[in-house]
Amino acid sequence: MRDIDLPTLSRWHAYRDSIRWRLTPAGLETPQGIETFGGPPASVRRVWTEFGEPIRTWGAGLGVPAELVIACILTETNGNPVSTRHE
Repeated sequence: MRDIDLPTLSRWHAYRDSIRWRLTPAGLETPQGIETFGGPPASVRRVWTEFGEPIRTWGAGLGVPAELVIACILTETNGNPVSTRHE
């Protein structure tokens, strides 16, 4: 399993029709400003350690970069594997 490419995450990204984003020391930056994860920086490493294999496998199969999946997980759940979202 490869390491997450943190330098790559610090460059601006946009996947298909999504908004642009990049990872900064202060949190996830979008054109609207900084979105903080609320968790420690170790969250990325913890999520990758626990779920890296399925993230890599499914991401590769669907053509979605693992870094984007990690950023979404942390933004939506702060890396909590039992988190739910009520809409």
